Amino acid sequence: MRQRRKDLLRLLMLVTVMLTCAVLWPKGKTHTLPVRTVAEIQRSGQLIVLTQNNPTVYYVDRHEQESGPEYELIKAFAERLGVTPLFVIKNSVAELMDAISRGEGDIATAGLSITAERKRKGLFGPAYQKVSQQVVCRRGGENPRKIADLMTVDLVVIAGSSYEERLKGLKHKYPKLSWHASSGLNAEQILEKIWNRKIGCTVMDSSIVSINQRYYPELRVRFALGQQDELAWALPKGAGALRRQAVDWFEEYQKSGEVARLQEFYYGHVTLFDYVDT
Repeated sequence: MRQRRKDLLRLLMLVTVMLTCAVLWPKGKTHTLPVRTVAEIQRSGQLIVLTQNNPTVYYVDRHEQESGPEYELIKAFAERLGVTPLFVIKNSVAELMDAISRGEGDIATAGLSITAERKRKGLFGPAYQKVSQQVVCRRGGENPRKIADLMTVDLVVIAGSSYEERLKGLKHKYPKLSWHASSGLNAEQILEKIWNRKIGCTVMDSSIVSINQRYYPELRVRFALGQQDELAWALPKGAGALRRQAVDWFEEYQKSGEVARLQEFYYGHVTLFDYVDT
C-alpha cells in the first residue's frame, strides 16, 4: 500500500509539471526542456517513454495489461535502472520525434528507423531489429514491380515517416515520382484502406506488414524499397549517459537470449520475410 501511494504521488507530480508547462508556454512556440540525467531519472522513479499505440510497439491487451515487443524491451531496461516506465502516447511519428528533440521524454520508442533526418533531431540507442521497407498493395489491385512503376500508382505514406524520407531521396532520380503524405492515418488505417480498395499502395516496414497480413490476408508485398533499416530508440541530444546505459544493458540482454525470445513470442506465429506476390 505504501509503495502504491509513492507511485501515485510520483505520477501526480509528473502530471502537474506537464500541465503547468502546457499552461505557461505560449501556443505555437517550441520549447526545449532540460535533459534529465540518469540520476534524476532514478530519483524520480519514472522513465518517461514517448510511444505510439500499435501492435508492433505498445498496446493494452484484452486483459487491460500493457503489452507489445517494444514495451517489453523498455520495461526490462527500466528495471535495470530501478524505475517504472511511464508511457506517453503520441499521435504520429513526426509529433513523437519533435517531442523527443524538445526533451519531453527520456526515450522514444515506436519502431523508429535510424535515418539521417532523425539523427539531426536526437540520439539513437542500440539497434534491436532489422526491417525492410516494402511496397504493399492489394491482391488484384495495383501491381508495381520496380520503383519506376510507382510513378503511375496511387501511393499513400505516413507523413514524416522514414518511408517518406526514402521516397524524397528517390525523387532526385525519379522526378515524376509522387505520393500523398497522410498526417491523419496511422499504419493500420492505411493498410485497411488498401484492403478496402480506397488506396492503391503504400510503403511500410516488413514487421508491420507481416503482423497485419493476419487481418488482411489479401495484402501483397510487390517489392522491397531499398536496403534494410535498423530500428532503435531515440533519445534527446545531450542524453549521452542514458544512451550508454542502454547500449551496455542491451548487449547483455541480447546475449541472454531475451531479444530472440521476444521476437519469437510476438512474431513467431507470422512469417517475417520479404514475401513478394507472383
